[in-house]
Amino acid sequence: MRLDSSDVDLRGYVLTIRQTKFKKDRLVPIHASMAAALRRYVAARETTILKRDHVPFFLSLRGRRYARHTLDGVLCALGRKIGIRGATGRGPNFHSLRHRFAVQRLVAWYRAGADVQAMLPFLATYMGHASYTGTAHYLTTTPELMAVAAVRYHRSLPDGNRV
Repeated sequence: MRLDSSDVDLRGYVLTIRQTKFKKDRLVPIHASMAAALRRYVAARETTILKRDHVPFFLSLRGRRYARHTLDGVLCALGRKIGIRGATGRGPNFHSLRHRFAVQRLVAWYRAGADVQAMLPFLATYMGHASYTGTAHYLTTTPELMAVAAVRYHRSLPDGNRV
């Protein structure tokens, strides 16, 4: 929500996130496909909103920065539209997307045969945490995560101890 255009480097594939929790700045790499999507957004934005040197990156149709409650409402409506949120009650929110990201990253590392323990500091850094402790909060167990972890565990056992 607080990204300015100068914080988005679509050639270097990096976002500069300023003044996060504990007043830290950090660089967040993005995938080439994300950069391509953001380039399309910039092109669409520039055809509808007056160009200025220092502008929020994401703009409402009124040319202003989005408010948090507005984005929460959009995510809620989108969740209902695509069927992952009921007409009432809780559903996905921005915070739960961070949980999902963290868990899916672990699942991908397990599937790739990576040393997950060695990768955890990278995940913590990417998520903007000073240590693994902050990241551990996001690592909720899911059936998918437990399944890939169990496969890894059983492969590590000597043949006589396998179930």
